[in-house]
Amino acid sequence: MRSMKNNGQQEKQFDAIAKCVILSSLEGNIFNRVFAGENAKELWKAINENHEGTKDVANERYHVLIDRLNSFKQFDHENTESMYSRLNVLVNEINSLGVKKIEETELIRKMLHTLRRPDYDLVTTILYEKNLSTMTLNQVLNKVTGHELRNNIKPRAPHSSPTHIALACKQAKMLKKMATKKSSSEEKEKNENQCSSSDEGVMPPKLYKQAKIMNESLKKINLMDTWSSSKMSLTTNL
Repeated sequence: MRSMKNNGQQEKQFDAIAKCVILSSLEGNIFNRVFAGENAKELWKAINENHEGTKDVANERYHVLIDRLNSFKQFDHENTESMYSRLNVLVNEINSLGVKKIEETELIRKMLHTLRRPDYDLVTTILYEKNLSTMTLNQVLNKVTGHELRNNIKPRAPHSSPTHIALACKQAKMLKKMATKKSSSEEKEKNENQCSSSDEGVMPPKLYKQAKIMNESLKKINLMDTWSSSKMSLTTNL
């Protein structure tokens, strides 16, 4: 009886040690999912189930990235080097999933197939005539880059989208409207100055000065009348 009890305690001790070893080797996200297991067996079962779920997610992600790779193309505003940089980032992301690795020969074929036509037709034809499996990726890149330099192939200017064109037209109309408004206001001010100066030129200096003083006085009188009327109205209401 005592022997069975000792064996049970030893099993619990071994189980606790096993759980401690397993949990100490897990990453934070996985640890948070499985740490509630009562014993090492349940803990290990939860880890396996989590791993299978992670594999399913990786497979889905793999197919999404493969579709992106199949539709990959070189943009008009890109040269070979910038195009390959984008392609290499995508391939590295695919390979990091651990589902199926894209080999260098496959990457070379994809890069050659992606090159913009007709700019790279000649070099692509020459390279396809060779055994690509015997060439490294750097060798192929050097050949294509040399072809760019020899034939003065440069990135093309990106096409303006309809949205950008509409926005540019709208801005041009607004600028034209503002310029017209400013021009009309300046012309109006100029005409007023011309009228004032013409009156001053036609009338004798003394008469012009008297007329100016009279106008200012009339303005003051009108203001006083307006103020008196308002005051009387206010008194009547009170």
